[in-house]
Amino acid sequence: MLLKNNCVMKEILNNKIKLHFNILMLICIGNFNFSIVYAQRDNNWCFGDSTTINFNFGIPISSKSSVSISIEANASISDDLGNLLFYIGAKPQMQFNQFGTLWNTNNTIIPNGDSLKMGTTATNGATILPFPNDSDLYYVFTDQSQFLSYTNKLFYHIVDCGSSLSVLNKNIMLINQSVSEKIAAVKHGNGRDWWLITHSLELDTFYIFLIDSIGINSPLIQTIGFSYVYNYPIYYGMYGEMSFSYQGDKLCCVGFGILDLFDFNRCTGQLSNYQDLITGPRFTALNDLYGVSFSPSGNYLYCSNWTNTLLFCQGSPPCKSQLSQYDLSSSNISASRILLADIDSTEFSFGQHQLAPDGKIYIARCRGQFPNYTRDSVNTTLSVIQNPDHLGTACNFQLNGFSLGNSKVNLGLPNSPNWNLGAWVGSPCDTLSVGIVKHTATDFHLSPNPAHDKIIISASGDIHKVKLQFRNLQGQLLHQQAESTGRSFEFILPPTLSRGLYLLEILSEKGMVMKKVVVE
Repeated sequence: MLLKNNCVMKEILNNKIKLHFNILMLICIGNFNFSIVYAQRDNNWCFGDSTTINFNFGIPISSKSSVSISIEANASISDDLGNLLFYIGAKPQMQFNQFGTLWNTNNTIIPNGDSLKMGTTATNGATILPFPNDSDLYYVFTDQSQFLSYTNKLFYHIVDCGSSLSVLNKNIMLINQSVSEKIAAVKHGNGRDWWLITHSLELDTFYIFLIDSIGINSPLIQTIGFSYVYNYPIYYGMYGEMSFSYQGDKLCCVGFGILDLFDFNRCTGQLSNYQDLITGPRFTALNDLYGVSFSPSGNYLYCSNWTNTLLFCQGSPPCKSQLSQYDLSSSNISASRILLADIDSTEFSFGQHQLAPDGKIYIARCRGQFPNYTRDSVNTTLSVIQNPDHLGTACNFQLNGFSLGNSKVNLGLPNSPNWNLGAWVGSPCDTLSVGIVKHTATDFHLSPNPAHDKIIISASGDIHKVKLQFRNLQGQLLHQQAESTGRSFEFILPPTLSRGLYLLEILSEKGMVMKKVVVE
């Protein structure tokens, strides 16, 4: 029988093998840009046409072992040892619609994990983040893009990887504003919380959400950068990636005539130092940008266009598929541009970029007009920047760098944050104002749980100035109890509660712990 639907460690033998391998990799680590012994949350990529890439063993291994058929939007999450937990994509025969599906590691649809509002053709259409104070709960964020109707909305869903893998809540609208196909996330400067950022479908407005132990806070709204105005038949910034640097201190957004670079403050969530890096005529096929990524050191920026033949590549001269590198240490970044690929062809488009656990940047390619369902040598390989922290051709860009075997890709790769980014040391927020390390969840026991009318919280020792707060999964405060001292506390549940899962925060002068409560 599988343990916790594969949301916990697999068999001990596999973990011993990984431990031995990680020790070996520490010996050989000079060949890599960063160590794979960190949290291996993005070590399994499920994307494209049933494609999986596993990075657990030093070299990527491709297989046709997932079941989703993703054109663009997809995301995957593994545990700290690199075991796949779950992934989101589109069902076969439904890859061009407005709904996503969540599967577990056995390719079985997670209970309540169907019909999630997600545009399968949204660029950064999905990403997965953990609850900051609960290792079992995850947010899945999705962008439901309405192709050519321009009513894109941002939604979230809550997945429980506890005793039974399931979707607790789904299709909750995060903001009642139309947004572009851009979602990106980065660790807060305290090393625990998260920033989630998206961009308005119109104007020059970012929505920046802080995700902390309380939940998802109301967005910070910042006006900066190029304006995403409407120009028939597209919005300038509707599609195209938005990516953070590996260090989390820079953000880049691309689109039709858009190559915007910003500094990002992980303490305040504010963008600054806007730089417009577009060169040449702005609104041409060569500046119809779609993919963007940073090198592991953050010294180099890579971007590529997509030759969207529906709009710009009819007739002659033929369009070019281009990949460019920018030196971010240059005093004139836009002038530092180096062309790494300049291919006279309308046969393929460069798609999304993703920095992988092996320190290389992988780039999807789509055959011909988008979308295209032909399977051939173009879309059964990924392009690879082998040494992304080297200048110019020394970065070793390979057009056909990695074979997917029998699987294929369209435009999308998994949209993953840097899981290994820690606190911003020396910043005003490099320590948590409310610590969570002085108490752990095992210091407290709840009984009964599931509960009906009250809960008894038992502590391992006397706790001073304990305050209890009861919230729903959206972070809304439903009830709280005044401070008290002791090792046993009675908490009366509000009589009007519906059945379901809730969060109990136990705060004291030593810190805060969050516990899940099931109300029956």
